[in-house]
Amino acid sequence: METSRGLWERRRGGLIRLENDAGQVGFGEVAPIEAFGTETVEEAFNFLRSLGGEWDGNIPKGLPCCSFAFKCAQSWISGNFRVAKHKLGCAALLPAAEAALSAQVEKLSEGYEVFKWKAATREISLELEIASELSARGKLRVDANEGLDPQETRVWLEHLDSLPNVEYLEQPMPRGRWRDCLPLVKEYKTPIALDEDAPNATGWPGLKIVKPVLGMMSTGDVFSSALETSIGKEAALRMAIESDQALGFGVGDLFEEDGLDLHPSGPEIIAGLIGHEEMEAIWKEI
Repeated sequence: METSRGLWERRRGGLIRLENDAGQVGFGEVAPIEAFGTETVEEAFNFLRSLGGEWDGNIPKGLPCCSFAFKCAQSWISGNFRVAKHKLGCAALLPAAEAALSAQVEKLSEGYEVFKWKAATREISLELEIASELSARGKLRVDANEGLDPQETRVWLEHLDSLPNVEYLEQPMPRGRWRDCLPLVKEYKTPIALDEDAPNATGWPGLKIVKPVLGMMSTGDVFSSALETSIGKEAALRMAIESDQALGFGVGDLFEEDGLDLHPSGPEIIAGLIGHEEMEAIWKEI
């Protein structure tokens, strides 16, 4: 996947299988993304190795992804994750640059209506033209992944204000600079959504993206994937069951079929589809 930070070619993470003395089993996923302020993969793995296969119920501070994984495993064991199957709308992730145009046509034929596009990877003049074409054919979310400076953010917002079907501009400036966006919330009609900054932006008046697997915040406006397997995804979907926004989980095209994603791709995604049997299959696959 190409973003403003370059090519992301490998997703690293881990799965846990927790079994209590009664033989009840639960699963969790540890999938850090350091750019969001989580622990590193190495820090997570060092903690998991230190357990030696036995967990006493404690998680050190500074390991939100590990905490999420163990809480999920406990929730499966306790039955707190029980839900009836529920369909949720899903946005399609488009590739960067001009490739988004042909990809959107294909996704439209599959029934998608909402599209997330990675910007800040090419010259801004070209990307503004691409955004115009994309927004003319469906609802558009533009994700800059921290790739804009204040002036470029204004250029983008002014352009997006002139287009139809724009849902928001996501994380335009680098993490930690969300306060620079505060005046822009009132100045432009296009909403600004925080992603990398969302967990720490106390008092932010706009939209927030929540990636449950990162374990850093429990509520938000738009639930989104952190490129997890179906073990983490199912937990996230069950947390998003009440959401009325299209979820950002249309990322299946990024991965070759490997047995780790058992949720069918499409404009609707089903919470409640994956249970213990499917999670055991994923566990055995790796």
